[in-house]
Amino acid sequence: MSKECPACHGTGYILEDCPYCRNTDSFEFENLSSVTCKNCNGKGYHEDTCPICNGSGFAENEEYAS
Repeated sequence: MSKECPACHGTGYILEDCPYCRNTDSFEFENLSSVTCKNCNGKGYHEDTCPICNGSGFAENEEYAS
């Protein structure tokens, strides 16, 4: 029986830092440019498909099901 995915809590998506404006070693708010990032619309993150459940929201693998 499949259970809710522990990584995305059943949503099928995870939030990841934007690789263009936040995913840097020296990230600081004051160093961001004043132009809105086209990748994340200035939010600083984007939704990505959960790698554990592949977007289904359920952990089919017993290793991840809790």
